[in-house]
Parts: sequence; structure tokens; C-alpha cells
Amino acid sequence: MRHRLALVLVLGLALVARAGDAWKEPENGALTDKLVQDYVSYLETFKKLGGTWHAQTTYLTSDLERKAIGQAGLDRDAILFAKPRVDHIARVLVVKAAKSEVWTAAHKRAEEKLAGAKKKMEDLMKNGPKEIGELDKVNVDLSGLDRSTSKLLVTTIIDRLKKKAKEKEAADAKDAGAKKKAQEDADALEAQLKKETDEFLKSMQKLDGLLNQQLDLREKLEKVGATDGLKAVATAADARRDIEEVEANQKESDTIQLDPVLKPSVEVVRSKLDAIKKALAELGSPTFAAVK
Repeated sequence: MRHRLALVLVLGLALVARAGDAWKEPENGALTDKLVQDYVSYLETFKKLGGTWHAQTTYLTSDLERKAIGQAGLDRDAILFAKPRVDHIARVLVVKAAKSEVWTAAHKRAEEKLAGAKKKMEDLMKNGPKEIGELDKVNVDLSGLDRSTSKLLVTTIIDRLKKKAKEKEAADAKDAGAKKKAQEDADALEAQLKKETDEFLKSMQKLDGLLNQQLDLREKLEKVGATDGLKAVATAADARRDIEEVEANQKESDTIQLDPVLKPSVEVVRSKLDAIKKALAELGSPTFAAVK
């Protein structure tokens, strides 16, 4: 079971790349009103079923995510297509518009949450299982890997769109020199995409090992009835992810931009930004909760 986890995620990458057999992505690779609305409906259903921001998986592989998609009557491949694009575009729009004090306050809340969880873990480990601290360390590593992998996914999406645009440019060009240059650019992007895929697969191997460690430690703690320890570790993990997300917002607030290749999708997201912000804030996203 556990050794299938990374395989599921790698298959998820393939799904994003080909967008499934039953569902086909838009010809121009852009979001549509329906895709965005369906994604919002999915988020609302996921929340009703008990889902949270931190309980999400990159490729919608959890039982709860699959249940939410089914209950909402949606296509998984369509939501897989919409999720990273909507989340990325909405985040950039929100971060660009927010005032710095918003992130200062959000960071303080997350720091206080982490401090409380760490104190709880320290108290429990004085006379309790040391696996509490070991599990916390694994979660720290998982958080960093998850963030870097998510960023790589967005980069891959953008590079795929750029490659598609260059291929069209090469096909439409009348001038031989312009055609050659566009095709060279497309070939360079194809090479870059291969590198990104290799990097992603390496990340999946690391993820597989960390998830197995996490599962082993959870099972050990469950066997000794360390319920409070497990709760404290989970709270600390959520707080750290919140801190990382808020710090990224603070760091990028003055420079963050949307790549021009995403322009066809931006206005669609902007038109439904209030609904997106509300749905993500209610799930517990520190970014969208801070600006709701």
C-alpha cells in the first residue's frame, strides 16, 4: 500500500500532462468559466465533507478528495487541470493587491500556533514516546518538499503553454528565419520540460521515502495511544506550512507577476475571484483567509 503512494503521484503527473482520455483540456490550454466554477463547487463540497486546506493532495489522490469529486458530479481530470492554475493565478492576484500588514498579522498567528504545538510536544516527550519528535522532523521535510514540488508543477504548466505557443508560431510563420527561430525556441522548451519531469520524478522518490517514514511513526504512536502527541504534531505541521506560505507572500509581494502566457486564464479567474477566495479561505488557506 505505502509503496504505491509515489506511483499514484507520478501517475498524477501523467494525468496532468495528457489531461485524461474522457476529458480533453481546452485547445488553447486556458481556463474556462465552467472549469473555474466546477473547481469552486469541488472546494465547497470538499469542505462540507470535512476537508481542509492542508488535507489536500497535489493530484487529488485521497479518498476524501475523490468522494468530493464524485458527490459534486465532476470530472477528476477537469479538476486536476483547474486546481493548480486557479490556485496560482488567484494567489498572485491576491498577493499583489494585499497590504503588508495583512501578512504580518497572518505570520504572527501562525507563529503562535506553532509555538503552542511545540510546547505541547516537548511536554509530552518528557515522559512519553520520542517518536513524537521524529514524526515532527519528518513533517518538516515533507512540508519543504511539498512546496518545492508545487512550484515545479506551476513552472511545468507555464512551460507547456509557452512551448505550445512557439509551435503555433513556427507553424504560422511565413519567413524561413522566423520559422526556424520559433522552432528552436520550442525545442529548447521541450528540453526544459524533460529536465523538469526528471526533477519531479526525483522529488517523488524522496516523497515516497518520507511518506513511508511518516506512516511508520504514526503507527507506532497509535499503538501506544499517543493521541495528544499526534494532534500536536499535526498542528505543528499545519502551522509550519502556514508560515512558509505567508513568508513567501511577504517576500514576493513587490515582485510577483503572472506570466503573460497565462493571460487567457487570468480574466476568467478574476471574474470569479470572490468565490474562489471565499472557498479557499473556508478551507483554511492562510493566504486567502488573511484577505477575506
